[in-house]
Amino acid sequence: MQARIQCDGLQVGTWIIPSFTLSGGECVWLHLDRWHAKEEKHLLALMSGRIAHTNLRFFGKPLLAPLAAPNSRWWRELILPETPLRWLCRTTGITKLQAQAIVSKVGLDTEVPLCQLGSNPRKLLGLEAAWIQGADIVLFDTRGNDPVGVRTIFDAIASMLEQGAAAIYLSYPMISGSGVPYPRECPAGAKCLEVTVTSASPASAAPSQ
Repeated sequence: MQARIQCDGLQVGTWIIPSFTLSGGECVWLHLDRWHAKEEKHLLALMSGRIAHTNLRFFGKPLLAPLAAPNSRWWRELILPETPLRWLCRTTGITKLQAQAIVSKVGLDTEVPLCQLGSNPRKLLGLEAAWIQGADIVLFDTRGNDPVGVRTIFDAIASMLEQGAAAIYLSYPMISGSGVPYPRECPAGAKCLEVTVTSASPASAAPSQ
């Protein structure tokens, strides 16, 4: 399929992202050492095209799958709690009827407040929102999701890949209750890339002009 991203390698804070080409129907797994708020924010800005970089070229529309979240204004949340239906309509601009079909597909009550939902259904709503908005490249992670949620999210991504989309997965270590990391996964067909860590100055991460 057609290439969606060409990355010639770049440094994001302490992370060294290797070179890769991502085509439609493919998913790149970026195996990260641990969660770094600053690095993740910068990486997502680069991979979603919000910040241009000479080593990144896009041949499609990249979008971060957002986490469906309640209103940030607490007083508004008290008066009119955000629901899956209202959130989808507001985020994507689709009609109420269209949103109802998507919420039902995810298996949710259209009027249940988002604040009463866990991360699993809220992540699924975010994936649907990215797809509705025409994403050719979907960026996502599974932080905060349980094993059932992780599998459901992967199934949703697989469906998008079958329809020609591409995806980038931020893969963080999963730690057992005893503190021992689980082995890294690399499913068949995925491009799994190890993101190395350096203490050197990120001189190569300068944005394009």
